[in-house]
Amino acid sequence: MHALDLSPTRSLALNATKLSGDIFLNYFLSSLADAPTCVIFFFTLDRFGRKWNMVFFQGLLGVCCLILAFLPKDYDSALLAVYCVGKLGASASFALVWLITIELYPTNMRTQVRKLTPRRRNHSCS
Repeated sequence: MHALDLSPTRSLALNATKLSGDIFLNYFLSSLADAPTCVIFFFTLDRFGRKWNMVFFQGLLGVCCLILAFLPKDYDSALLAVYCVGKLGASASFALVWLITIELYPTNMRTQVRKLTPRRRNHSCS
């Protein structure tokens, strides 16, 4: 679950400067997209639970990535808006992964898996 969240989160963060327009403004706006995550969790975690929030934010991220793939590059503001909504979905689902794994797995298992995660990620990139 962590690996599924890590890939789109990193790719969206690294491609913020490749959007058309001012690269500094695009990066600033994409950084602001992460901020409302805690406010959204405050209102939705108790009402809908962790599983349905994860389903929603993963779905939101997937839909935004598909829209970004097929949206023409001429629509600068639409690209940035869809990108920021996708970045919000990515950061929310990434934050939820940590909450879900704390409840599911014991501490010693989480520690062992966490030790292996950076190694596996570094080997897959090379």
